[in-house]
Amino acid sequence: MFYEAVFSPEHPEQLAEEVRSYIGKKIVLQAGGRLDNGPKKGEQCFLTTQKIGYPIPASDLKDVKSVSYLRWQTMRKEMENAAETK
Repeated sequence: MFYEAVFSPEHPEQLAEEVRSYIGKKIVLQAGGRLDNGPKKGEQCFLTTQKIGYPIPASDLKDVKSVSYLRWQTMRKEMENAAETK
């Protein structure tokens, strides 16, 4: 399944600067599993592009919506292009 959501991490100060640039923006996601460890162990997580590079817990996302594969692909390309132009 493919999704879009607004990235709203609980602890942004712990993220790399490049990853913080996505805060408050829509990002594309794929269904992940459950987190295996850490303070959010057992929580549903989502996978995203390599730019963010780690499983994102559902609690760090707002407005999660299912999207078509075509929309997901388009948004992923837009995210990657925006990251390359920085």
